[in-house]
Amino acid sequence: PTVTTGTYQVISSSSAYLFGTVNPNGLSATGWFQWGETTSYGNTTNEESLGSGTSVVQMLHSISGLSANTIYHFRGVGKNSAGTSY
Repeated sequence: PTVTTGTYQVISSSSAYLFGTVNPNGLSATGWFQWGETTSYGNTTNEESLGSGTSVVQMLHSISGLSANTIYHFRGVGKNSAGTSY
């Protein structure tokens, strides 16, 4: 799949929305986000089914338990039978 990590939106001092897109490229795909205080991430959102089309599918996930004044990293992940993309 083709993955584009988008932006984020702060909900509160301890939560945010993460945005991204995945194109399944014709194969049944799932998508999720990895996130954390380093680029090792350490946390994931739930996987969601994105279908098997050839168009871009939006992903929106909320995360919580964030600490104020802390930098967080995140990336979108897409997976289908052809492999996993970030």
